Amino acid sequence: MPKKTPPCAIFCKAGRRTANGFLLAQPVQAGAAVLDRSGRFADIAGEHGTVSPAGSGAGAVPALVGQALGTLTRQNGILWVTGLPCNCKAAAGELAVTAQGQYWAGQLAAAPQPDPGGLTLRAPLEDTADETDCLYFIGG
Repeated sequence: MPKKTPPCAIFCKAGRRTANGFLLAQPVQAGAAVLDRSGRFADIAGEHGTVSPAGSGAGAVPALVGQALGTLTRQNGILWVTGLPCNCKAAAGELAVTAQGQYWAGQLAAAPQPDPGGLTLRAPLEDTADETDCLYFIGG
């Protein structure tokens, strides 16, 4: 079961907002998972506490849909899981979790469909992190 409230979480307020995300108000270890107050994966903390919305900024994040490995990417403000293998039989409503830490990334809004190149599948996500929240916690 994916984590929605990880143990040993450290609460942290969002500091200054930037064009690409926000800065955390207190220092955290670069590479730590940052989650919204509902425990949904927001992103990985970057150098100096910078946080960009998942799937943007420093890069894509590996994600699992069942046993299929894909990547969280952001396109036109929507979080997608992309790069899924063509034999992925996931359905709308299935969970996407981060490959590292198994944090809740979202639910598939639709069954995966071929990407524009036709080599892999992709699906949009819903029930994703609240990017406007002012309180986040750091996954343990």
